[in-house]
Amino acid sequence: MVVKRKVKPLFIILMVLIVFAVCGFVTWNYLTGPVDKKDTNEVEFVVSSGMTSAQIGKSLKEQGFIHNELLFKIYLKMNHVDSLKAATYLLRKDMSLEEIVKVLQKGSTYNPNEIHITFKEGQRITDFAKVIEDATNHTYDEVIQTVNDKEYVKKLIEEYWFLTDAVLNPNIYYALEGYLAPETYYFDNKDVLITDIIETMLKQTTKILEPYKTKFMEKPHYYMTMASILELEGTNTENREMIVGIFENRLNGGM
Repeated sequence: MVVKRKVKPLFIILMVLIVFAVCGFVTWNYLTGPVDKKDTNEVEFVVSSGMTSAQIGKSLKEQGFIHNELLFKIYLKMNHVDSLKAATYLLRKDMSLEEIVKVLQKGSTYNPNEIHITFKEGQRITDFAKVIEDATNHTYDEVIQTVNDKEYVKKLIEEYWFLTDAVLNPNIYYALEGYLAPETYYFDNKDVLITDIIETMLKQTTKILEPYKTKFMEKPHYYMTMASILELEGTNTENREMIVGIFENRLNGGM
């Protein structure tokens, strides 16, 4: 005779709770996980000043960065996130909800209007002026006018140890010729001031010359002029040394 054993209600309840817990855990992990683990493309996401967490959540959902906007609000409450910073961000769809919230909490320095300007070695002030014209909202003539402004140059002489009154010699076409360090520079937007570009380049020159400051202080304009000539005349270290010797012999000979 087979006796049927009754399943205790407590056991049933326990099993139901376990099933609910497992389902809840899986659902939570899914909804807080990445929308698309394979999508690593960076996309701009804007949090405007005054946006509420609900509005941010809605925008994140509409742009496909999160699974559920309500869960976004719940997550913020559970983790005591009080504020998200207004900024333009670069987000990816392979980011989890936790990663996205941390980014929005931290803020962003990303600037979609940022420009970069590359000044190449061997170029002259006139070349730099053309590069600035192409990259900004300033004209070639405005750049030349700025570098030829004697009062502005005098102000720079007071600020940078390697600039001396020698650059004001009327026989010099452009006072800052040879003093602006060729490099790639980054600026906020195309409205960057010409003076900001010039002074950013001079600061880079300061960094480059700092290790040689003691020697350069003797006659900075001589060394900078010679360096500029060598940049144009020489092609490598060996022939530049030879060219220096020739020029110094001529100068010493009163030529």
